[in-house]
Amino acid sequence: MKKFCKDVSVFLFIITTIVVVDVFLQKTLLFKDNNVKLSKNYSVLILGHSHPANAYDTNFIKNTINMGTAGEAYLYTYFKAKKVIDNNPQIKKIFVEFTNNQIDKGMDNWIWDDIHLQYRIKDCGVLLDNEAIQLLYEKNPTGFINAFSKSLFDNLRRLFISKKGMVEKGGMGKFIPCDAVYIYKTLPDRPKSRKKTQVDLEISEYNILYLQKIVKYCQNKDIEVCLIRSPMHKSYDVSYTEYKFKEILRTKFKNIQWLDYKDFPIPNKGFQDAEHLNSYGAKIYSQYFNNKINN
Repeated sequence: MKKFCKDVSVFLFIITTIVVVDVFLQKTLLFKDNNVKLSKNYSVLILGHSHPANAYDTNFIKNTINMGTAGEAYLYTYFKAKKVIDNNPQIKKIFVEFTNNQIDKGMDNWIWDDIHLQYRIKDCGVLLDNEAIQLLYEKNPTGFINAFSKSLFDNLRRLFISKKGMVEKGGMGKFIPCDAVYIYKTLPDRPKSRKKTQVDLEISEYNILYLQKIVKYCQNKDIEVCLIRSPMHKSYDVSYTEYKFKEILRTKFKNIQWLDYKDFPIPNKGFQDAEHLNSYGAKIYSQYFNNKINN
């Protein structure tokens, strides 16, 4: 029995040591300050989920880095942005995509469900603070432990590979080109069913909380921050969430600049689906956006 206990203790000690060393190496090597340095001419940062990742082609927008990442909740955007901002004092303005789906309760899944935890923890788990770690653990302890344990070993091979310039190379998000074209067809009228009301709408308080953290952090750094909604196809119905969406803007972000390009005139062939621009649409919109912010 003594031998068994000793063997277990040795095993746990070895595993603990490996984990501690791995975390230390990731913090010091994977996210070295030099790895997230930008060229001095980059002064504008774009953040958010798949909408900005597909909408802002930085080939047509001067002095701008697009760090949009598909399926990314604001919790992860916050820590990723902090790391980049802290190491790039030349950043003077930040645009954060704020779209109707970001307020929905379903966004909680983007924060802590098993699937999203797996790749978010791998990408930026070591950037999280104790508050965020505690939240993720409380909401999904098994998923968090599995994701963090797996990420430590998955990232071992990345530690000694040069990641210099990882932001400029798209390592923390980038513009994603797409050539697919949305085939929009007018559907026949269907029998009317009971419409959802605002009473039915549940809000992701945590996603909104971390958007507020992003805004406050930028303000504390004297960085101009602006919430923005990228173009969407006319067939994309936001009527169910729009009232609550605008209410949140008025109450929680009342002093923050808001740019709404939801109805920006993009031809049908400029969309890959009802929510996202394709490369053709992104070029049109990005050229307009460049003139808007740089002239």
